[in-house]
Amino acid sequence: MAVVVLWGLWALRDPAWLAGAEGGIVAMGPAGQAPSYRRLAPHAWFFVPASAAAVTIPLTAVFTPEESQPIRVRVSANDRLVAEHEFTSAGAAVLVAPLQQVPKAGRRHVRIEILVSRAWTDGLTGLQIGDIGTLPGP
Repeated sequence: MAVVVLWGLWALRDPAWLAGAEGGIVAMGPAGQAPSYRRLAPHAWFFVPASAAAVTIPLTAVFTPEESQPIRVRVSANDRLVAEHEFTSAGAAVLVAPLQQVPKAGRRHVRIEILVSRAWTDGLTGLQIGDIGTLPGP
């Protein structure tokens, strides 16, 4: 009985369903466009396979005519900073966040967090995120 309980607790620490879990990413427009962009909340997160060497995050900054403050983006993986970018005007960038030095402790997934410096009045940011990708590890 104790073995079953221990195995259950171990399995819950890194469940397989984490691969599709995300938060702070809001659907926008019709699905199926290439790439399909969604809006970001000031704190967004998702998971990628621990076997990935890097994650690619396509971002597009949208500024309203009244805005002049830059949008700063920080990306962390398992609480370790892996990428930063600052948008000073409307435009696009693909952030490549390396994951080789991120502690994984035998887990199947890496938690990616995106922190955005400011939000619009609707609680979202002026950033759109495209289709997230991974680069294979060795």
